[in-house]
Amino acid sequence: MNVEGAESALGLYLNTLPIRIEVDARSVEASVRDAQVALAELMRHEHASLASAQRCSGVAAPAPLFTSLLNYRHFASPPASRSGIELLSGQERTNYPLSISVNDEGDALSLSIQAVPPLSPDCMGAMMERALEQIAEALEHAPARPLRELDVLDPAERTQLAEWNATARRVDEPQAIYARVAAQVTRTPEAIAIADASGELTYRGLAARIECVAGWLAAHGVTHADRVAISLDRTADMVVAVLAVLRIGAAYVPIDPSIRRSAVRSCVATPAPCSN
Repeated sequence: MNVEGAESALGLYLNTLPIRIEVDARSVEASVRDAQVALAELMRHEHASLASAQRCSGVAAPAPLFTSLLNYRHFASPPASRSGIELLSGQERTNYPLSISVNDEGDALSLSIQAVPPLSPDCMGAMMERALEQIAEALEHAPARPLRELDVLDPAERTQLAEWNATARRVDEPQAIYARVAAQVTRTPEAIAIADASGELTYRGLAARIECVAGWLAAHGVTHADRVAISLDRTADMVVAVLAVLRIGAAYVPIDPSIRRSAVRSCVATPAPCSN
C-alpha cells in the first residue's frame, strides 16, 4: 500500500486481495502474462478491505473467499537511523490453511511456507519448487506449451498417486444400484447409511423410506422407463428420491435446485409472462 512515511515506520502494511488463475490450455507464456496483468489490475483496489471483497464476491459466509495466501516480501537494508535495532526472535502464524511468502532479499529469493495439517510445509515447498522450475524451463524452451501440461509431482509422488488410485476390484455379478443397497440392508441393517445436517439414517431406515417414496410414485402413475425430475439439494432426501425412482425401474432427471429457485424468483418478479 502507498502510505506516506511507511518506509520509516515499524510494523507491517498488508492488504489481502483475491485473484483467480485458470490452469487450462493457454500457453505458459500467455498464462504468466495474464497473471501479471491481473495482479497489476488488482493494484487499483489495494485500499479495498477484505470484508468488501467478500461482500462483492458472491461467496456466501461462512464459506471462505480463498484458502491459500501468496505474499511477496521485499527485505531492504535497514536505514542508518535504525541500524542499532537487533532482532531477538520472531514467530509467524497464518489464518489460512496454506500461506506461502516469497522473500526478496535483494540478491536471493527464498520461500517461507506455513501449512495447517494435514498439509505438509515440506511437501508444499517441494511442489512449489518443482512448479517454478517447470515454469522457468517452459518459458525458456517451450513457451507455447499448455500450462496444464506442467507436472508438479516428482516421480515418487506420481507412483504413490497411482498406488492410491489402484482401487479396482472384481465384481462377480452385475447388480442394479438398488439391489446393492438391499443386499447391504440384509448384511448390516443398523449400520449408518447416510448422514447429513438433519441427522443419520441406517440402512434399515433408508430401505423403509425408499419403499415409501417408491410406493407413492407408483400410486401416482410412475412406471418402468418413465422419467422423474428431481430438484433437491444434496441431502438424505435426494438419495432417497434417486433410489426410489430406480427401485420402480424409472429414470431420474437431476435439476439444479438453484435453477428452480431462480425460476421462482423470476416468476415473482415478472408474473405476467409466467401466467400460462
